[in-house]
Amino acid sequence: MGQYCGIRLWARLKSNTPDGVFEDLNDSQRIIDSVRDHLSWVLNSRRGDAPSCGDYGLPDLSAIIAGLPKSENEFCAEIEKCIREYEPRISRVRILLFSEETHSNLKVHFFIEVVLKLLPEHGKQRIFGNVDLDTVFILN
Repeated sequence: MGQYCGIRLWARLKSNTPDGVFEDLNDSQRIIDSVRDHLSWVLNSRRGDAPSCGDYGLPDLSAIIAGLPKSENEFCAEIEKCIREYEPRISRVRILLFSEETHSNLKVHFFIEVVLKLLPEHGKQRIFGNVDLDTVFILN
């Protein structure tokens, strides 16, 4: 495998080094950060917004979020479907919503639990996220 395997081109371009080499992070952390950045990008994109790929991103989730907790399964299914379709470095994905009590003020808190194809030895990676009625996803 090459030095850049698993790291998106955009991450290499914005690395601010002449040859695009990352000096400060190990390979595993670079891949994890790259996947997290791309998940944030794809989850904050809406279908129809990308001219080159009309179905890239999530559909409008406003009605689904407003229908929580009854629409939990639909919410999780849409996110999983989007991740499976547009993040090929992930082999397994599962969305875990917090308990019902946190569905206040039309904010949803969740974990995205993934296993990376390039780093199966690292096991599951958990990414915390939340989304509000405006369907702005924030991942940590």
